[in-house]
Amino acid sequence: MKAGDIILVHSGRSILARGITYYMKLYLKSKGFDPDDFNFIPHHAGTIIDVWGELHVAEAVGRGYVVQPLLKAYSLDEWEQRVEIYEPVKSYTKQQQEDISKMAIKYSLSGVPYDYLNFIYQIGMIKFGRWFGPRGQKAENRFYCSEVTATLAEKIQPGSFPNPAATNPVDILLSGVYKI
Repeated sequence: MKAGDIILVHSGRSILARGITYYMKLYLKSKGFDPDDFNFIPHHAGTIIDVWGELHVAEAVGRGYVVQPLLKAYSLDEWEQRVEIYEPVKSYTKQQQEDISKMAIKYSLSGVPYDYLNFIYQIGMIKFGRWFGPRGQKAENRFYCSEVTATLAEKIQPGSFPNPAATNPVDILLSGVYKI
């Protein structure tokens, strides 16, 4: 595991995790996939970053965008059972790893809140195949998990996720930008 890798989290038990998983299954179906063909359906995403030589998880959660040590973010059991680690297909350079870490820390320190409205936008995307939410710089005032993961990737390797604001955990899984 190294800075710039991403995590996809699955099998959450909360109502929110189950709701997102339900909609991610619908999204897969809308894209022509059978959800039963997948080993897991992700409901959450985050980015691995380097903070003073130690790996941390940077992720958007209910209290906003946070950076936490690996074992504070997830227990050892969760890392083994529910967290899948993906690395960029086109490996990041050392400079890109430093840049993604600095950007994540900057977002965390700036107090970017969680984007609860995104659930409505994602449902619209699933039902109508169109993004109705904010784009570009306007979308960076609030973040949800896969959006900020895609935003960081897009800033490091342009073209990775052309519309990060509309990116959900399944989009990251299917993107071909990352590999397990």
